[in-house]
Amino acid sequence: MDNTIEMSMLNIKQVCTKCGLSRSTIYRLMNAGDFPKAVKLTAKRIAFRVEDIENWLATRVSIR
Repeated sequence: MDNTIEMSMLNIKQVCTKCGLSRSTIYRLMNAGDFPKAVKLTAKRIAFRVEDIENWLATRVSIR
């Protein structure tokens, strides 16, 4: 049995492109609890799970 979890990650620039939002808007939404939290990879590097971003986008489309 394979217990490997495969996760694709996006950096902040990729998230900005995918969502059409600026970096500052993404951080503001994160702080308000309205955007998926980033995963801290190192002291100076964060990334976002692709699945979290895609789910967030799907939710935004469904509520319009």
